[in-house]
Amino acid sequence: MATKTGEFSERLKAILDLRGMTQSELAQVSGVSKSSISRYISGAWKGKQDTVYSLAHALNVSEAWLMGYDVPMERRPLPDLPSPAIAQNVVTFRVNTDIAAGYDQPAQPLDDWEGAEVEIPVSLLRGRPVEDYFVIRICGNSMYPQYQNGDYVLVLRTDTLDHSGQVAVMLHGEEGTIKKVEYKEGEAWYKLIPINPQYEPKLIVGPEVNTCRIIGIPKLIVREIEE
Repeated sequence: MATKTGEFSERLKAILDLRGMTQSELAQVSGVSKSSISRYISGAWKGKQDTVYSLAHALNVSEAWLMGYDVPMERRPLPDLPSPAIAQNVVTFRVNTDIAAGYDQPAQPLDDWEGAEVEIPVSLLRGRPVEDYFVIRICGNSMYPQYQNGDYVLVLRTDTLDHSGQVAVMLHGEEGTIKKVEYKEGEAWYKLIPINPQYEPKLIVGPEVNTCRIIGIPKLIVREIEE
């Protein structure tokens, strides 16, 4: 997992200097207003997902690098992908619910079914029965960039984790969320940790722990690519 070694404001200022661009020029290319860019550089504002994408694309750098992660600065070019083989044997999953990936929107009950459906090749179920899985849709930005708003995620049903710090789908009362979950054997607490450094971890302790339980581990992301 890449670690965060810098700040968004510092990276944005550094790449502007490196590219020899003014804030006005970046505003014209990215579609982000000059006043907003000034606030991002000063550190007064934190860049949201759509802003980070627009600025990174205009500056030709990696979104994760611009957010402060210890990753290469350069954007990875899209490979020439071969035409995919059409899977003949697929399973259709109904989307279970929107699962909160942030603290900026309400979570939804896990049994809040909607009309969307996702087809998953049987081979990706790894020999397990269909009943061992369910599909959720990500709602929010706190797990960005690994999990993005609108992603569909195939989740393996389980009530245990392989290790502390694993990403899991958890019920908190009747509401679901997806986070990295830290814990210590024999101690009554959970720490829910977003991947996006712009969001703070949440510590669950005391009686509230009894309202929480692990219900699954993400195994596959289905993401629509915008042209």
